[in-house]
Amino acid sequence: MKKADVPDNHSWINKLTDLTQAASKESQQADRALAKASRSIDSKSVMDANRTLSSYYLESLLNAKLIGKSVQSLEKLTNIQ
Repeated sequence: MKKADVPDNHSWINKLTDLTQAASKESQQADRALAKASRSIDSKSVMDANRTLSSYYLESLLNAKLIGKSVQSLEKLTNIQ
């Protein structure tokens, strides 16, 4: 195998780091939205919190699916070799 054929591990690690940081930010946003909604009687803040939680949930599901498929692909590759 040539050097050019070997995938760059740093790019994968950077992508995973970016995904983790984005998930952490969304988690913090959801926490803040829930805290604001719990102190408020405004229905808009409750709807905003619901929207933020829904977004965080969907992002978490997508990340879990991506990680699962990545692991599955790696397992198939290692079984082939």
